[in-house]
Amino acid sequence: MASPAAAKPDEQGAPIAHRLLREAVSTQKLSKEFIALCKLVRDQAEERTVSKQSENVFKELSLLEFQARRHLLADQANAQDQQLYETKQAQLEHEIEQASQQLESNKIKLQTAREEKKRKLQYEERRLKCKQYPKRSTTTAEIEAVHQEIEVLQAETDQAVQEYEVHEKRFAVLTRFVDELEASLNPDEAIVDERSRPANVADQSDTDSCGQSVMQE
Repeated sequence: MASPAAAKPDEQGAPIAHRLLREAVSTQKLSKEFIALCKLVRDQAEERTVSKQSENVFKELSLLEFQARRHLLADQANAQDQQLYETKQAQLEHEIEQASQQLESNKIKLQTAREEKKRKLQYEERRLKCKQYPKRSTTTAEIEAVHQEIEVLQAETDQAVQEYEVHEKRFAVLTRFVDELEASLNPDEAIVDERSRPANVADQSDTDSCGQSVMQE
């Protein structure tokens, strides 16, 4: 940060120029008084006149010395003020830097808190959704029960298929038996049917055996 003196060089240069001008005027007056004293001494003027001129010289010299001391004290005061200003400036910049770091840290903490809150909300939402479904043990038991029902139904289906095949064979035997019974009652038609029907020894033997079993039942 620029100092006030650096920010406004014209305001700082005006007092310096004024001070140099006054010092120049005082130095010029001292030179004139001293030259006049030297002339008086050279011309061997009266002692009273030389003494009075000497007083003027010492007066101007004292005034110039006073101004120099005043300027020295002012410079020292300005230096102290400048040092104090620089110290305050450094302290202020340090505080600004700390405030900036704290602000960045707070931003990071705020972002972290927002993300944490978001995760908690997501977790709570999923927890509520999971709570709507039954427990795994209950689901596993239900699945096992369904598997057992499927096995029972499969066994009943297999048994029904076997019974259907048995009934189908019995029906075929019964049909064959009826055909044979009709043939025995009408021999002429049976001979014609036997000639027109192809021979099948295996089917005949199966049919006979099944017919016997049917007759036995």
